[in-house]
Amino acid sequence: MDDKKLEKIHILLKHWIDHNKDHVKGYISWGQELEDANFKKAAKELETVVNLSKEITIALAMAIENLPQPKNKSDNTGEHGHHHH
Repeated sequence: MDDKKLEKIHILLKHWIDHNKDHVKGYISWGQELEDANFKKAAKELETVVNLSKEITIALAMAIENLPQPKNKSDNTGEHGHHHH
């Protein structure tokens, strides 16, 4: 894999981690709403989704740990301040 692709996958993995963490916040919030509305089984399913999502975040972080750093590492913000999936 060339350095440009290596840098891109680093950027993508970091983006996916952040994106996944944002989803977890939403799952937790909506799970609490369901719990408060006495939809216990649905709330429990969202709790499962939270736990699975946290495992995904860990796996994504481990993927980064198992990659070399790109030689020409940038600040990872891209030319226009965000990244594409």
